[in-house]
Formats: sequence, structure tokens, C-alpha cells
Amino acid sequence: MTEHTIALVVDDDPTVAGVAARVLGMLFDQVIVASTPAEAEILLGSHRVTHLLCDYDLGQSQPTGAELIPQWRAAYPYIAQAVLFSGSQAEEIDLPAEVDRLLGKPATMDELLGAFEVRV
Repeated sequence: MTEHTIALVVDDDPTVAGVAARVLGMLFDQVIVASTPAEAEILLGSHRVTHLLCDYDLGQSQPTGAELIPQWRAAYPYIAQAVLFSGSQAEEIDLPAEVDRLLGKPATMDELLGAFEVRV
């Protein structure tokens, strides 16, 4: 039996989050969306999220995705893969070891799907 895969998309732009969720729905058993770190914390606590796509810039006065991913992977060790999603500042980001991949915005459907390794 294969593991049930759940992806969490964390992005403060509802359009980007919605598109990413629809695309990732082709790859994962379930995709859930959070627009803030606080929402993401609630979802991480109530779902066994196996894969994470997190925007780097989650809005003013919010921690960056690069700061959040290490915290979340420490607290929720069943996150098998974490991808950081970023626009203009992608070249300048110092990636922590807990980030498996950096994906630039905008990304094509193939790039988004290819950013994750999922065993089916």
C-alpha cells in the first residue's frame, strides 16, 4: 500500500496558491492551502502533510518561507520534501539545509510538478 500524500501550499497570493494547488492535485492525493504561517500551523497540526510548497515572501511582518521551513520540518518530521517558491529575490536567498529545492516564480506546470518526488 502506498503512503497517502498530502501537499500543503503556503502562499499569501490566493491566485498563485489556487493555481499551484490545482496543478499539484495531479500529483498528490490531497492538496490543502494556507495563506498565512498561522493557518499553515493549524493545517500542519491537523493533517499529516508529506510535501510542502511555501512562498518565500508571505507578506509584511511575516517570517520568510526560508525561516519557517526549518521550524516546520523539525516540528513535523513526516514532511518528506519542502520546496521554497520565490519570485524576484530567488538568486539572493541563502537556502537552509531543510529546503530541498528552490523554485522560481513564475513556474510552468512541468516545473512545479517536477519539483517534487512522489512515489505512487
